Amino acid sequence: MMVFIGTMIFSYFFNQGDISEIGHYVERMAPFLLFGIIAKDDINIPKIVWIGLIVSVIYICFDTFMHPHYIEGRLMGTFSWPLGLASVLITMLPFLLFGIIMYGKENFSFCCISFIVFVAGCHIIAMTGTRSAVIVMAVVFFGMLILIIKAQYWKLLKFVIPILLIVGFGVTCFSSNVLETRMHNQLQNDGRVYLMQVSEQIFKEHPVFGIGTKKWGEVYHTRFELPGREKNIQSPHNIFLQSANENGLIGLSGFLLLLIFQWHTMLKYGVISMVDTLRRLNWIGGMLLCFSAIIVYGFFDYAFFGRYVMNLFWFYWGLTVFIIQRG
Repeated sequence: MMVFIGTMIFSYFFNQGDISEIGHYVERMAPFLLFGIIAKDDINIPKIVWIGLIVSVIYICFDTFMHPHYIEGRLMGTFSWPLGLASVLITMLPFLLFGIIMYGKENFSFCCISFIVFVAGCHIIAMTGTRSAVIVMAVVFFGMLILIIKAQYWKLLKFVIPILLIVGFGVTCFSSNVLETRMHNQLQNDGRVYLMQVSEQIFKEHPVFGIGTKKWGEVYHTRFELPGREKNIQSPHNIFLQSANENGLIGLSGFLLLLIFQWHTMLKYGVISMVDTLRRLNWIGGMLLCFSAIIVYGFFDYAFFGRYVMNLFWFYWGLTVFIIQRG
């Protein structure tokens, strides 16, 4: 965490970016610190977090269905943009799905309710027309299947595969129009190829220290914005390109070191526990799914640096550290 922030601060002395934005990134680490204060060993923290996220998703779904605001045919609810709604759900739903798998036998009726909430969340994601979020959900399902197979939960496969079919059928039936329209947009017309070309040009000009935190949108507007197209863009729609552009190789190295350290830590302590000679999934597997969703999403959109996703990211990391320390 210190390396991640430290490299941005170091780059700041050379690129004169927005230091207040770096302060916001530090501020969004608060859930990690708060987790260390409130977490107690005698309480089933992962289960409480799971229930809390279920309640949160229920609230988001209810609020969205009560205020179904749209922009260009895409659902955004009470959020300012469809991407915001999709990014919050895509950060919560992997943990919710993992909890259903973990507690399916212990409390079947409650898990059925949770599954309905999960399907509703997937439906809303599809209605936002956010193609990258749909891709991430497919990756989450694939990752969940790998974990189940690794844990040798063969009977559970009979439960997970129907989930995949039901969710896929629901998305196809109830969200097909907006999603199909978005899916058929050519990448070139979507403008992301051009944004990648802009990022390449910026990186060539400022490879080491970058142009400064939160300056990407300003530079784009001044030098690269196309007349009548791709207006008011604040990011290249890729968190790695954004990091490389704004803080150069120095900042990108700090960001990658953070992600590599987190992944290495989770894999080191394992997603499978041996209990009485039997293989058991543990909650680090759920963290791995959540982090995978956030990172894969980062290849297509820039939501990671937003308040909601970054808060959840550090909250999940706090939970991961707690699980590892508790053993």
